[in-house]
Amino acid sequence: MPIDEILEMALTMFATVGYDGMSLRTLNRDLGVGHNLIYQRFGTKAELWRAAVDFGFGRLMRHMEGLFDPTLSEPLEQLRLAGHRFVVFSADHPELVALMNTEGRRDTDRLAYIYDAYIEPMLADVARLLVHLADEGVIRPIPLRTFHFLLAHGATAPHALVPLATKFDATSLVEPGHRGARAPGFHPPGGRPTSVTRLAT
Repeated sequence: MPIDEILEMALTMFATVGYDGMSLRTLNRDLGVGHNLIYQRFGTKAELWRAAVDFGFGRLMRHMEGLFDPTLSEPLEQLRLAGHRFVVFSADHPELVALMNTEGRRDTDRLAYIYDAYIEPMLADVARLLVHLADEGVIRPIPLRTFHFLLAHGATAPHALVPLATKFDATSLVEPGHRGARAPGFHPPGGRPTSVTRLAT
């Protein structure tokens, strides 16, 4: 069985039931493999968790590469494209937001690992842009923490919390693989609204 398939299912399970609720035995059963396969390939549940997190966040980091190049676009455009690309990715891969909704509730070594290895490095350029754009008067000043939660846990929430979202409107979510075409519009605080549907690649 391909490793990516195992990690995909493991990540989804960690995001759905949490670290404590996740069982290697259940994962083996759902994958239809022998009860020792996961342990033989990844070791303990803690080691599988880290491999799954590296798989999921590594994919996000690759998706966000190349956005913050001042030779390619203006600062506001970089920020807008970063927001758009993140929302589109999260719509197609809601398990990362769901995972953070679980891991973010407790101050653990797991949360520290995700923040230090992925969140802080990925937001470094965003933080720089927010300060620069505010200093230039292009946008209103906004704390990085506020910006992060508005985007990562606001715009992406309908895709991470589908049962709740469909209580509001059962027809508001599109089929998997096509979510990006109708991802929510994004514009930086104080910047000009932009429809991301025109920017989907």
